[in-house]
Amino acid sequence: MTKQRLLLLAFFVLFVTIHVRAQSGRVSADKLPPVPTNITCSLVNGDRVSGRALSISSSAVAIETIFAGPVTLRPAAIVSCATQDGEVQAQLAIYQIPANVTVAAAAPSPAAGTPVNITPAPSATRGEAAKSAPPPATARQTQSNGHESDWKRAFAFNYSLARGNSNSSDFNITGGITRKMRDSSLRLSGLLRRGARDGNDFANLFTATVRYEHKIDGDQPLGGLSYFSEAGYEQDQLKKLDHRLVFNGGMTVPLIKDKTKEMSFDLGSGLTREMFSTGVERTLGTGLLRFTSEQTIFTRARFKQQVSVFPEFSDVSRYRMQADVSFLAPINKVFSIRLGALNRYDSRPQDNVKRNDFSLLSGLGIEF
Repeated sequence: MTKQRLLLLAFFVLFVTIHVRAQSGRVSADKLPPVPTNITCSLVNGDRVSGRALSISSSAVAIETIFAGPVTLRPAAIVSCATQDGEVQAQLAIYQIPANVTVAAAAPSPAAGTPVNITPAPSATRGEAAKSAPPPATARQTQSNGHESDWKRAFAFNYSLARGNSNSSDFNITGGITRKMRDSSLRLSGLLRRGARDGNDFANLFTATVRYEHKIDGDQPLGGLSYFSEAGYEQDQLKKLDHRLVFNGGMTVPLIKDKTKEMSFDLGSGLTREMFSTGVERTLGTGLLRFTSEQTIFTRARFKQQVSVFPEFSDVSRYRMQADVSFLAPINKVFSIRLGALNRYDSRPQDNVKRNDFSLLSGLGIEF
């Protein structure tokens, strides 16, 4: 019991350390020196960026903001820019703009104090331009360009009941809490499963993972490379696992990223500490290979897949693997129907324990 408490304490300390690292980028606006605002740009995603124009060219608009510091905007992401600064007006008029945007009423030397806007190309009708224009950005949206951002929560509740030759029930909860900032994200996720058959527990599974990710270069087309660190805790009665404590770190490589699908690959390594009810204890150096994908189908429904492999450094033929597949069909903005499957494989199980463990999940999902 003492060793378990020490391991749980180590997991808690790591979580606090990662959370403090994520919060270290936050700066109170009251403590920041004032930044003169001479340009405001509205973006395709509905956000609005205001600050001091650092540079304007045909390939980028650089703005110094209060919350995020210097921000570089690509022309394809800009709907319109407005300014009362004569020099900034002249730069917006002089530099070439890609075909999908044009400078409205641009003049070689506009009069000082006249707003200059980047608006949709003339080929679009006025009605089409009005439909494509995003709504005014709220304070929450504006903060998303800086270090401030809201937490996003997602949970699913599933229950099954059987009566007859065997009286059994199975209850499980999955959940995740995510906070995304301009160049980083913090996520805490977990799974709790309890099962009983004829009055006796036959399944008791609990997993929890905290992950911190930071982008190295967010200006790349796919979002750029990221480095991550994560810690996980696990108990599994079916596999006679008293507890497993995992620490991993590595790189995330984006493969595909657009409005309807995302795909990425994790490559890393770490340390695993395991204790079993059979008396076996071991500390292992392990690798990490993870494939993650998500697609939007039927306009709003989401299909997610994740496969993780943890090979041992001492013998790569010995490994753990976990595959998680889920389908979420939204009912409204908060509730959705969730169907999923979870497969857990261990090539070196304990005595009388099967290598593979497969579960089907179904129930109600909640996001807020």
